[in-house]
Amino acid sequence: MTRHRVSRLFFLAFSLVMLAACSGPELPREAADGADTPSRVAAEHAAGPTAELGDPFPAASPGDVGLSKAAVAELARIVRHYVDEGRILGAELLVIKNRRTVLHEACGWKDREEDLPMTIGTIFNIRSMTKPLTGAAAQTLIDEGGLALDDLVSNFLEGFASGAVSEITIEQLLTHRAGLPLSILAEAGEYPDLLTMANAIGHNGTEFTPGDQFYYSDAGTDVLGAVIEQVTGERLDDFVAAKLLEPLGMTDSFYYTTASAADPRHERIAPIYMAQPSGFTKLWTAEEPLYPFAWGSQTLYSTPKEYARFLAMWLDAGVWEDRAILTPEAVQRSLTPASRMTVMGGGMESPTGFLDIEVHYGQMAVLYVDATGETIVIGHSGSDGTVAWAWPDQDLMILVFTQSRGSSFWQPLESAIDRLFFHPEIAQLNAEGEEAYERLLGTYVDVAVDRPTEATEIAVFNGELALVIPQGLIFTLEPIDAPLLWRFDLLPSQHVTFVEEDDGTVGACRLSGPAASEDLIRGEPLPRIELAFEDVSRLLGTYLDEEGGREIDVVFDAGKLVLIIPENPLPLELLPRDEDGWWRFHLNPAVAIRFDLDETGSVVSFTARSPEGEAVRPRVDVTPDPHRDDASAASHSL
Repeated sequence: MTRHRVSRLFFLAFSLVMLAACSGPELPREAADGADTPSRVAAEHAAGPTAELGDPFPAASPGDVGLSKAAVAELARIVRHYVDEGRILGAELLVIKNRRTVLHEACGWKDREEDLPMTIGTIFNIRSMTKPLTGAAAQTLIDEGGLALDDLVSNFLEGFASGAVSEITIEQLLTHRAGLPLSILAEAGEYPDLLTMANAIGHNGTEFTPGDQFYYSDAGTDVLGAVIEQVTGERLDDFVAAKLLEPLGMTDSFYYTTASAADPRHERIAPIYMAQPSGFTKLWTAEEPLYPFAWGSQTLYSTPKEYARFLAMWLDAGVWEDRAILTPEAVQRSLTPASRMTVMGGGMESPTGFLDIEVHYGQMAVLYVDATGETIVIGHSGSDGTVAWAWPDQDLMILVFTQSRGSSFWQPLESAIDRLFFHPEIAQLNAEGEEAYERLLGTYVDVAVDRPTEATEIAVFNGELALVIPQGLIFTLEPIDAPLLWRFDLLPSQHVTFVEEDDGTVGACRLSGPAASEDLIRGEPLPRIELAFEDVSRLLGTYLDEEGGREIDVVFDAGKLVLIIPENPLPLELLPRDEDGWWRFHLNPAVAIRFDLDETGSVVSFTARSPEGEAVRPRVDVTPDPHRDDASAASHSL
């Protein structure tokens, strides 16, 4: 029997990325003969944007605003390369310097299965990039006297009337220091409105003592949205539109909910894809809204060009085109560091690709702070793959919007941006690091896996030795007893020990610590085994978990079998069937399923096996749909 394991580092990576495969034609790498690819076609079409009437960011050449033309071109090439190597599926890239657009292009796929390339003007689910607008809406109420930072949430919401939650303040909600959990939701439609959901969050209680620590919380921002509704007597989306979207001219930015399902702009929304070990799986399409009503933590859809308007307002101390949107004091409150930021759902400090920078959080704003305490970069990201950075002192904004959920592209891209525009010495630091650590560098595979299809890489990142896990996340290392014993910079309890051979070469290493413990040897991953649709079509369909009261879909996507479970944030890929007929979960091989046949050879159920035991899931649709060759059934999942 083939043995499979997956590193627990994957789950750490997943939590970091959430702070954050092809059944259509394959997206090829750029060909040497210049053949058109979706990456190339979209990029060429978008190159050299023309000025629109009333465009607040008219086109300019890089040299006209003091940027290197070569650096701007290299940044575009890097993003296109991320598409070509499968790190992201498609992207829109925007660079604005001195309020002039020096680069605006789209590359890759918008909808791979429908053969639609990414185009400028696509609307994206920006997820947590909604939070700064929820925060800004609250700041307007603070400026107007309708709300105060030290107001208790219990003054507005009955669910916070007793217990530890009764001490939570508005400022703690704004800074993610309220002690509330990441979320209490099992599914998107669990509550009828934001007020009911917020009160349920209060009744659920706290994870930590309010005020004690930073803990990233969607629930806390949703509570803030409910407070805004209670203070104003308006729906959150209506209030944000009136106070921010309309004054900023963000006409393509809107809350796509059940109430706005008929909005024609939804036709421009890109599908959401989820990164799987073997590629991207389509997670959701805009045929039906993902959200039943506006939440404070997410729900806003926008474009890079429009989100840049919000950033520019921040850069101009709350003013947009001579109109005061926020007071300077409100902007200062938002952009003043309150806490060192930690990864979602954990205590590890958030990593970044920017050199000699720490990641902090203000009041609904991500802040990148240098050793002197000065904020160098501001912005926010969204877990479906959208990110925006702004450099106040440089009057520079860079936005990259994708719908590639689970991708770790942002960390190396931050380093590339830093090298191209601010710290060219990074190239020399990397060259020196590669020389110093040469015998340690390379790819390593798990010795416990008979057929490894993933590799961990030991590389140099910003001049430092680093471990790059298969999902692409980078952990810089610091020496304990160089050259063989190292630890993770941001997770010191996690160690890497290199094994030296008699001849002085290094052929293996061992990971040890709470995140992962496994032995790795030098080697290259093997190609994945892809399934043929005709070989698995009879397995596809819907199965009933009677005890859990839920339906589980088995679908075929890009050469793999996938399970769609309602409360799971991502489809679950199954490894190819072993000799005993078990299909193991890629992310947790201790869990597996086996399909059960009747006397005619028809699939009537599957048996699920886990360390807790076995359970039978009867099939509820006996006729497989041959058109269900993708994971579109995941539209109800978050």
